[in-house]
Amino acid sequence: MDMIVDDKQELVDCWKINYRNNESELRKIEEFIETYNSNDAIRWYTRDSGLYRILNAALRNENLDVIIAFRFLIKDIYKQLRDEYKKEDIHVYRGQMLAKTEFEQMKSNTIGQYISMNTFLSASKSKNVALQFISSFVDGHTNNSALQSVLFDIEIDHNHFESVKPYASISHLSFFGNSEEEVLFMLGTIFKIRNIRQDNGIWTVQLQLCDENDHSLKEIYSYKKNNLDEQTDLADIAWLLHELNQNDKAEHYCNRLLNTFSVNDKCLFIKCYQTLGSINSDKCNYDLAIHYYQKQIEVQLNFYNKNHVSFAAVYTNLGLVYTAKGNLDLAIKQYEKALEIFILNYGNENHKNVATTYNNLGLVYAKQQNYELALANHQKALKINEQILPKDHPSFAITYSGIAGIYFRNNDYDRAIHYYENSLTILTKSLT
Repeated sequence: MDMIVDDKQELVDCWKINYRNNESELRKIEEFIETYNSNDAIRWYTRDSGLYRILNAALRNENLDVIIAFRFLIKDIYKQLRDEYKKEDIHVYRGQMLAKTEFEQMKSNTIGQYISMNTFLSASKSKNVALQFISSFVDGHTNNSALQSVLFDIEIDHNHFESVKPYASISHLSFFGNSEEEVLFMLGTIFKIRNIRQDNGIWTVQLQLCDENDHSLKEIYSYKKNNLDEQTDLADIAWLLHELNQNDKAEHYCNRLLNTFSVNDKCLFIKCYQTLGSINSDKCNYDLAIHYYQKQIEVQLNFYNKNHVSFAAVYTNLGLVYTAKGNLDLAIKQYEKALEIFILNYGNENHKNVATTYNNLGLVYAKQQNYELALANHQKALKINEQILPKDHPSFAITYSGIAGIYFRNNDYDRAIHYYENSLTILTKSLT
């Protein structure tokens, strides 16, 4: 989905409408028309202009029309962040004024909860830069009692995650150069709240960047994201809305995208059908969920070999739906297809997605009261995870709970208690 003239014109038209009486902005628009290329995306985003303000407002308010108009800029920013991304441990800070109602809602989230950013997030390696922002705003708005000054203290330990939205130091790309030691996070980035405290009248919210695959226990069961070797696109915004439980907006957005673009935009179509399938699965509209997952398979077959790893993701999700419907034999068939593709792609069984599939099979066999096969599959998952994951990883909680349930049904209560206690210990740790 490379940028074409119409893409650029939609953004320009939106920009002009909002600033039609502002000569300074109109000059910037002409400069943008004449000089913009994809390598300038972050420079333009960090510049003080209407472009930045319009896009951020649209993302905050989920204005789908404006987001679609800015689609190529969002994609170009993603590409630059992806290209600049480095796995490194860094500590960054962001000073921000939040509406007190919004901050009170954040405080009501208990420590250990997760927040997902629906805009790009800019932070600085310098704590002083972040504090100066707060100070300058407070000095100029002494009578504004509706706002609360907040310092976000963000810790990034790359050893704690495998898959995150890209982030990068952008001082060399920013319009402002190195003065702010700026780091930019892609929209949809997920953080864990570690602590909230007040120091000298400023509230500090400690955040930890976290793995996309570990922020929700439901994702241990499923493999919802496709491992497509493609750049992100606008469909990720729909997925973000879905994860924020704004399913009506996500569904509307997906349908808008499907009606706007060509099926040749394969990554976008695949992700839209995937999101629609997941939305309808969550709503218990199982037949419709199956319909969308099958549409996803149809699109993928036009572009990928049938053993591409992305098909394992769809079969996993179909397995979940058939399990929920009570079609257990069909669920097993889907999981077996997924298992075959995972092993074919990874070369062996030592991968977390293989372990997840064995867990899923174990759960289905337990529902069929085939406890021997259920236990065998959970034990296979346990053996794999013991080789590739830290011992307190949340994935173990699922396996231990599954094994405990089998022993309980077989009246082996001592073993059941042992595995339930192991599961509870890990779940407790994961929430702190």
